[in-house]
Amino acid sequence: MPENQPVYTTLSRAAPIELKVAVESPPPKHRKEQKMKVLRCRDAGFNCEHEVRAESEEELLRQVAEHAQTVHNVEVTPELVEQVKSLIRDE
Repeated sequence: MPENQPVYTTLSRAAPIELKVAVESPPPKHRKEQKMKVLRCRDAGFNCEHEVRAESEEELLRQVAEHAQTVHNVEVTPELVEQVKSLIRDE
């Protein structure tokens, strides 16, 4: 290349340039960002500060049933489960 071209002259005399490229891959399309599910004992009418959080409704209900039986001595029935489902909130 001829040395009288301004771009060539500038680049040939320039200090080395270090370039780093970071590429973030997007989350897989098959996996939607899922909100946590939450249920508070207080929302169910108990004087209790306990909160249960889980990624799925099924897991949340399992934890809630365990807490209700062991702490509040409540028998978990299908009717109670349906009532509790209406109290579940996304976080």
